[in-house]
Amino acid sequence: VIHTTIDHLMRLDYPDFVLWVIDDRSTDETPDRLTALQHKYDGRFHWFSRPPEATPGKSAVLNAARRRIADAEVFAVFDADARVEPDFLTRLVAYMADERVG
Repeated sequence: VIHTTIDHLMRLDYPDFVLWVIDDRSTDETPDRLTALQHKYDGRFHWFSRPPEATPGKSAVLNAARRRIADAEVFAVFDADARVEPDFLTRLVAYMADERVG
């Protein structure tokens, strides 16, 4: 599922976006697949695995991600099975330009 999702998200039409994936302590072949995708999308796709002793769960993952990717102007969160239109990020950023939106 993760390979398909990443390929799908990398089709976003927004210029210069970077996709980060946080692997929440998987024990399957996910790290190998993520490494292959990192080579495929060199420079635009990054990932890291949380250590086995890390607190599990989505909120812990989001906290870890936010600390690691602190300089992001827009921080969008997708689950592994997410599907969005190619212009999703372009449309979202237009709303985020409004100073009343946070």
